[in-house]
Amino acid sequence: MLVSRRWVTVLLLVLPLCAGDDLPSSRAIPCPPEADIAPCVCSLMNSVDMYMDCSDVSSSDELKEIFSINFPFTNFIRLDINGNNGITELRAGDLGPTTYQQIRITDGALQTIDEKALANSYSTLTLLDLHNNDITSFPFDEIDSFTKLQNLNVYSNNLLIFPDLKSSSLMYVNFGHNPLGEIKATALQELPNLREIDLQSCDLPEVPAGTFTGINTLQRIYLDNNTLSVLPAGVISLSTSSSSVHLSDNSIRNIETGALQGVTGDVWLQSNELTELAEEVWRSLFDANLILYAADNPLTCDCSIAWLVLEAKYLTRLGDDVSCADGELVKELNPAIYITMCS
Repeated sequence: MLVSRRWVTVLLLVLPLCAGDDLPSSRAIPCPPEADIAPCVCSLMNSVDMYMDCSDVSSSDELKEIFSINFPFTNFIRLDINGNNGITELRAGDLGPTTYQQIRITDGALQTIDEKALANSYSTLTLLDLHNNDITSFPFDEIDSFTKLQNLNVYSNNLLIFPDLKSSSLMYVNFGHNPLGEIKATALQELPNLREIDLQSCDLPEVPAGTFTGINTLQRIYLDNNTLSVLPAGVISLSTSSSSVHLSDNSIRNIETGALQGVTGDVWLQSNELTELAEEVWRSLFDANLILYAADNPLTCDCSIAWLVLEAKYLTRLGDDVSCADGELVKELNPAIYITMCS
């Protein structure tokens, strides 16, 4: 349920067309002649906005040949290459003189994007969606050159390194389902407008202190389905309202005091290895109206949890399905036992 809800958000960010919008029309000026660009297809919206679909191109060489023609107009709204198994490399010059506001090369066999391959769109690109390919190489040093880029999605590729990204415009970054193995504390520090970072299923055994700190706009962090065991002090410090941190399906057994500074929305910790909800960690967070979802953890419901059971206002900060190791719901524990046994 969590992942599906998450990808509703991503789809809303990625897709520019909404229900009720006019669909692109068949080819007309300013598109180039159909025969010159086949099997690519140029279509129009609002008579002037050009959309290029090259999903049926057979190879990188054919793509380059198509874009070597004389384009009467070169400024496109979007390029789509979807489900293509012939293009494995995007090289400098393959897209000719054309520029784009959005590029979506998805669900294909793309492995490499060379330096300067997207250089013509440095000043125009707002969305780059490359999800579900086999990308191992991308010129991340060029990201700062894309002065309007807000959304970078490389979900489900074969990237082995999370780069130190630099951009004054990036807001949404998705590296989920790449075998990264690690992330450095400095990786996000030059993204001053970052709102959301997705690192689900990236084989991360740890996240160093400072990784998610000092970014005043950061609202949502996704670290589900990694191999995290400890959340260290100082790893997260947020300053936005209604922020959320997603940590489900890890092996977290210890959350240090100060690991979740400034988180005021939701924390998702289902299916981890927590044995306690330490008062020094959670009381101040609950006072800030944080909601904790922590089902499927082997919680020890001894006197260490008395502070929570005996404060009705704190129990309201727990998800209804948070339970002890024996399956008894925390919200159904008898306060009288804790008054008698833990005073």
